[in-house]
Amino acid sequence: MNPAAGRKVFFLSSSPLLQATVAALQVQEYEVYLIENYRNVKNLMRQFPGSIFIMDIDRQMQPGTWRAFVTSISHDKELAEALVGLFSARYEQELMAKFFAGARLEAGIMAAEPNTGPQELAADFAQQLDAFNAKGRRQHVRTICAADKNARLYWIDQHMFIHQMKVLDISTAAAAVLLPASLAGRIQAPQPLPSATLLLGKDQHVIYPTVLTTKEAGGKTIAVLMFTGGLEHESEQSIRAYVCESLKRQTMAAINGMPEDRENYRALEEQDKLVQSMQETRKTEPPPGNT
Repeated sequence: MNPAAGRKVFFLSSSPLLQATVAALQVQEYEVYLIENYRNVKNLMRQFPGSIFIMDIDRQMQPGTWRAFVTSISHDKELAEALVGLFSARYEQELMAKFFAGARLEAGIMAAEPNTGPQELAADFAQQLDAFNAKGRRQHVRTICAADKNARLYWIDQHMFIHQMKVLDISTAAAAVLLPASLAGRIQAPQPLPSATLLLGKDQHVIYPTVLTTKEAGGKTIAVLMFTGGLEHESEQSIRAYVCESLKRQTMAAINGMPEDRENYRALEEQDKLVQSMQETRKTEPPPGNT
């Protein structure tokens, strides 16, 4: 993945704290996902190389099983581009570093102090994500919605004629739309389209866009609209939720049909314990030939 385009960031957790932290990071325009099933992780790593994966080791599995899971990622050459990190609100950072010694943890280890809130935690994670250019050159996260028949923009011109435009992609700052034939040659940058109505799913939003640019593609005209008049707070929240939910559907659809990870990490943990026990036994045995 080209860091200039940013990175997907996956938090593997069912923690309410991290759920709120992810929401705070999304407001800051990071492309962040919360996933709960660890059996999807390796498929996502294969589908989206260069992405960041933060494992919450406080839930789902015991620390030893998490170590077996993380170690298995470190040893898989197919997953070498994934950036793995750890999070815990239960264990100290130094303890985690010792316990997971030998695992590939490029995305670092973060331990939350008691009573740390999601906003504070999001600020800490933002510094960590910025070190890996998680945003890239993007200022806003956008989603492609050309397949969503309910993603539409309506504008009434000075003659009270209603023009309907298909929304092709959208963020909380801008949208690309397909201009109808009725507007061919009539829309130019930087032309304002006052009092347009944006339809996303069942929600409607009054917006005040300005045409940033237009371009011809396949005999059709595409216009990029900036929300220069700003968005009402509720509309901004709703559009962001639409963008995040749409991206998550598209991301998870990319691994549909791929076999789930069925590895028994508890068994790998027991094997690891046995190996360590044998190594400790050898250390205490007298050298051969000694009596």
